[in-house]
Amino acid sequence: MRVPAVGARRQAWVASGGGANLAPRGSSAITLTRKWVSGKKPTFNEEYYGYDTFSDLLEDAQSNNIIKIKKDIKSGSYVITGFAQPAA
Repeated sequence: MRVPAVGARRQAWVASGGGANLAPRGSSAITLTRKWVSGKKPTFNEEYYGYDTFSDLLEDAQSNNIIKIKKDIKSGSYVITGFAQPAA
């Protein structure tokens, strides 16, 4: 069961761009991306935003048109391939 505040934090995170300015384009694997985000914001924790895993966070960011991801065939982890284009 999720605490109501988590949903509000998640909505705020997604509305603010979902950390798209934190994620390096072309990251080779989810582990590197997660480490990079932690390096930029050491207090970052996906569970604070209501995600069970960092992969869940990336999937939600893609479904909200914030980033583009694909599965790496070799490792099976996600690769950030791009960011959503700003509305014109």
